[in-house]
Amino acid sequence: MNTRILRSVALRLVGLAAGLAASTLVMLVTGNDVGGFIDAIGAGFGSNLDSTLRWFAPLLLAGVAGVIAFRDGAFNLGLDGQIYLGAAASSVVALGVGRDLDPFLGVSLAIVAAIAAGAAVAGVCALLRLLFGTPEVITTLVMNPLCAIVVTLLVTGPLAPGGAAGNTESSEVIPEQLWLPSLSPHSLATAAVSIALAVVAIVAVYYRFTIWGFESRLFGAAPTFSFYAGVPNVRVFLRAMLVSGGIAGLVGATEVLGVQHRLAKGFNPGLGFDGIAVALVGDLSVVALVGVAFLFALLRQAGEVSQITLGIPSELVDVMIALIILTTSAHVVIRWTARRRFAPPPPPQPSAGDAPPADRHEKTSEPAQP
Repeated sequence: MNTRILRSVALRLVGLAAGLAASTLVMLVTGNDVGGFIDAIGAGFGSNLDSTLRWFAPLLLAGVAGVIAFRDGAFNLGLDGQIYLGAAASSVVALGVGRDLDPFLGVSLAIVAAIAAGAAVAGVCALLRLLFGTPEVITTLVMNPLCAIVVTLLVTGPLAPGGAAGNTESSEVIPEQLWLPSLSPHSLATAAVSIALAVVAIVAVYYRFTIWGFESRLFGAAPTFSFYAGVPNVRVFLRAMLVSGGIAGLVGATEVLGVQHRLAKGFNPGLGFDGIAVALVGDLSVVALVGVAFLFALLRQAGEVSQITLGIPSELVDVMIALIILTTSAHVVIRWTARRRFAPPPPPQPSAGDAPPADRHEKTSEPAQP
């Protein structure tokens, strides 16, 4: 068991190194300042650590949402839409009843609303799969632009600043008493970091020590076997979609209450798909997510700094992440191809005319039944 884990970790590290090397080559070919970008990454451990942690929290939460879905056999590709609707729900609560409540109660209510909204979107897609057989891959993807449209309608309508509905880009500012507290004065890193780490700990305990976690792991690995073993597959699938969507909605709440402090059009720079990438690069391991999310956060903050100081396009970070995904996942494809190529051929199936003579004699000499 330990050997298998070490081998998997080693392959991931080799793939990660190859992805970073390929990214460096792309930067050299496109004429960008590689040294400046490396310096920006190094600053993410020091002077820009708060910016790294700002990206670390949502990437970690989105990665957890992806792990829960994929490990439990659910293909939830609608994390972005669930983030949008979670942000919308928390904004509605914060700008509505939240301002008149105790700050702790108002923040808690806004977060619960975000979790419920994200879970509702994922739950609809799960029910479409269970009732009508519609693949959740399709329905969750379709939900992404629909949820973004809901945000636009809210921003230009009931949540428009001063009630002036029209061509507005964001809602009015959320009351300051409902903002998530910063880890230090004037820091971009907020209590979302603590929330994300707490969620990781809870999910790790869930998979390791609870019967529901065992059912989830069994269903994700072998659905047919889990069915005959008595695992309630339908319940496990529905639970995975609801929890995954709820955590994605929580990402939206932490963005609105902790960083943006308002609901804005297009506030989400693709955190959902970044979270899926974090989950895949981390090999669907809850513990490995922490390191992978921190790496992706380093790249994000380095991209922001490099775009301002060096003129490096922000799309380069997306290219780097794509290369890292390809290189860290390559060993899975190679292993699958090798199994297909070098596996022994299946034994030939005997035809009816190839039956042994004794069997044929027994069949022909059997007396006819009355």
